[in-house]
Amino acid sequence: MAITKEQWLDIEDALSGIVGNVTLKVDDDAITIQRRFVGKDRLGIVVYINDEIRGEHYIKPTDLVKKVWFCKKRSVYSAKQKAIFKKCSKKDRATLGISDIDEKSVYYSPFFSSFSRLKSQYSKLDNIEVVSIQGISIQGRC
Repeated sequence: MAITKEQWLDIEDALSGIVGNVTLKVDDDAITIQRRFVGKDRLGIVVYINDEIRGEHYIKPTDLVKKVWFCKKRSVYSAKQKAIFKKCSKKDRATLGISDIDEKSVYYSPFFSSFSRLKSQYSKLDNIEVVSIQGISIQGRC
């Protein structure tokens, strides 16, 4: 099942304040989305899988983590390092163990900075349904 436009509006409304809580179901797993402080004076959207954020999800992300957490990419080498490596020959780079100076590191984060990013990612999911918004069950509502 997909989430309807009306449900997206309700979810956005619930997560637009200082505090918000939405529970979804993705592939038989409970996904809890909360609006809360993620840093000093900084609000964000936090995604919990089965009411927890596990350290192992950072190290070895599962397929579910890849679906529901925010994918971040960071360059392995800084701009300064890239400039130095470009001056070196490919042979010298190979000696240093550098195959691609534009290599990116990919990791997944349970934090979303905005609702629009969350919505664009979750709209692509097939097996997703709303369970509750702000603690009010959606089951049985038309």
